[in-house]
Amino acid sequence: MPSNLAHHQSFVATTDFSTSGSGQYRFVKLDTAGGLVLAGNGQSPIGVLQDAPSSGQPGSVAGPGSRTPIQCGGSFSIGDRISCDANGKAILSVSGDFILGRAITAGASSTLADILFQPEPSKM
Repeated sequence: MPSNLAHHQSFVATTDFSTSGSGQYRFVKLDTAGGLVLAGNGQSPIGVLQDAPSSGQPGSVAGPGSRTPIQCGGSFSIGDRISCDANGKAILSVSGDFILGRAITAGASSTLADILFQPEPSKM
């Protein structure tokens, strides 16, 4: 298996991500206070949450250039462009979406896949 050459940063979570499935390996953004919250459809996340911090605790975020696992909100194939759904999960990019990276492994709804998180500066 290839190594994960991730660029990780820590940010304090504003949301409680400690509940199973609530945020680990989902796209996250910073709120107006600078804390971590889930990113939604049409938003530009800062990265993918790597752990499950409680509110007020630091969370590790894989930033641009990182190969990372991601929770899937739909199906996509290796090499497809990836975007974010309303729940911070990876979906196939369509016209008007921010492109957040490329699929390294195929994905299906409610599974984990690997992506290269490499946001592009404009929408598809």
